[in-house]
Amino acid sequence: MTNIKVDRGSLVLVRVDQPCGITARGTLDVGQIAYLTGTLERLAAESGGELLLDCTGLDFAGVDALRAIVQTAGVLHAAERRLRVRGLSPYYARVLQLAGWDQTPGLLLDAA
Repeated sequence: MTNIKVDRGSLVLVRVDQPCGITARGTLDVGQIAYLTGTLERLAAESGGELLLDCTGLDFAGVDALRAIVQTAGVLHAAERRLRVRGLSPYYARVLQLAGWDQTPGLLLDAA
């Protein structure tokens, strides 16, 4: 697998290997979504099984960014895989619940 580090100023994505995935730090707004989803797509192409998105270091995630995470989980589910989201703040987890997105097949939310 290749090393991945995407630094877009307000968003930094760093590859982790155990489990396979990325950590996200900073701001995940509409301008950063393509970098997040592109990085997850590259990881999905290189590995099998579950992918991790560690959001512990996120300061902000817009609703469009949350929607992109949910859509990525749906794509992975279609390939019989899952996206585990760890460390999402209680506020953003509640937004996912209110929208019903927490029930998306392929999306696993770990408590913050």
